[in-house]
Amino acid sequence: MRTPTKVFLIAAAALIIGFCLWYFTSGVKGPEETRTIEQQNRSLSDTLTERTPDLSDPEERARFESQVEMIEGTRGN
Repeated sequence: MRTPTKVFLIAAAALIIGFCLWYFTSGVKGPEETRTIEQQNRSLSDTLTERTPDLSDPEERARFESQVEMIEGTRGN
């Protein structure tokens, strides 16, 4: 077989495989969100306020600063 024929066969096989993948996955749908926008916003708000430390408390502030130092140390200065 000559080289152009091999290239053509490989390209044709790639196109056929691509078409088959597209055809067999065209009906697949991802998961849909069942919560309303208000529920999503409330959940996000709860998560943000839950994780925000009270920096006026010395123990919380020390823990927060320790976490910040640990994170900054992993950046690879």
